[in-house]
Amino acid sequence: MKSAFNKNQIMHYIVVMIALSLLASCSKSPPEEQILTNIKSMQQGLKERKTSKAIEYLAEDFSGNHGVDKKSLRQVLIGQFLQHQNINVVITRMDITVPEHDPYQAVMEGVVIATGAKRILSQDGRIYKVQGDWRYVNDEWLLVRLQWE
Repeated sequence: MKSAFNKNQIMHYIVVMIALSLLASCSKSPPEEQILTNIKSMQQGLKERKTSKAIEYLAEDFSGNHGVDKKSLRQVLIGQFLQHQNINVVITRMDITVPEHDPYQAVMEGVVIATGAKRILSQDGRIYKVQGDWRYVNDEWLLVRLQWE
């Protein structure tokens, strides 16, 4: 049976598909998608117990509950990594809004479940409501403020 496409047509098709995928990867995603990607990267950093990855998208002037800053949050994470063999954060809801009047700011609200385990059974499971502010700086979305309860 003879192929409907010749080798040149197949090669042309492959080149076009590669070019389209490169264009798609170069195009910027909407801010909400970029922020969610950053959140997932931080979440993965927690799971992998990599402090630098977990705080990678925190702004230098980051602030959280009770005056926690980027440096003190880093220290808290190191303590948690020493105390718990596994840390897992599950995002059950995350809403991200970029106001039309200021496309360089974003607000997020969500619900997360955090668990830590020393062996196999999970312990210290908690549900948190989180609210945060993001800022677009030097082609990157950074978390500036995070409140949790």
